[in-house]
Amino acid sequence: NGKRIKRIKGYHHRIVVSAVGETGESAPSNEIDNKYFENFSNVLSRKAIERILAPRQGEPFLPVDRVINPKEKFIKFMEGPGRKFHDLYKNTIDPRSVGGCAPVSTVLVNLLAQWGLTAYRVEGVFIEEYHIFIVINIEGVEYVLDFTADQFVPGVTPAFFPRDYCHLNPKGRLSLLGKPVYQIQKIYTADQSSLSDKPEAGVYRDMYEKVLKSYLKLKPKSEEN
Repeated sequence: NGKRIKRIKGYHHRIVVSAVGETGESAPSNEIDNKYFENFSNVLSRKAIERILAPRQGEPFLPVDRVINPKEKFIKFMEGPGRKFHDLYKNTIDPRSVGGCAPVSTVLVNLLAQWGLTAYRVEGVFIEEYHIFIVINIEGVEYVLDFTADQFVPGVTPAFFPRDYCHLNPKGRLSLLGKPVYQIQKIYTADQSSLSDKPEAGVYRDMYEKVLKSYLKLKPKSEEN
């Protein structure tokens, strides 16, 4: 209607079209929606995480040292530091802000490391747009962990699902086959991931320090290293 709206990164509006020819008007086209993360959202509880865990992986593993993280430690992280960081991010940053995926993933991969979990910060592409996210191996299966998926589809973070399901089927759902969703280009360890010295990184550094202050002192001594 001649009006512009604020664009959410990667978000497609649903449009149904038809064609008119010699035989009349065709049937409407199929509607493709944006429910990329249906059944894979808001995994901040044991019940939600255990529902998603897979027994094996068919996708080739990342070309990095394969470190298998225990399920229990990951669940405790997501229910504690992960939830705290998610809430801080949600209440502090506009999810439509461009570039938030980089500092968020940097903070997250370092928080996981502080909790004794090995994960990788990955630079790549979400469908056709530049994006940064986390890949973590839980008991032999790699998963995408994305705290900034709200840049694409509002209200779905944190997204968590097996790498086997990094494809979109014709109806726009995550599946084993179809158009690649998360495409990997560069991989970084926690040691290779640090926030910039720019002033705008201060808000992310503050969130990181708040989570550390709240949760690291609660870790069992046997997990501190």
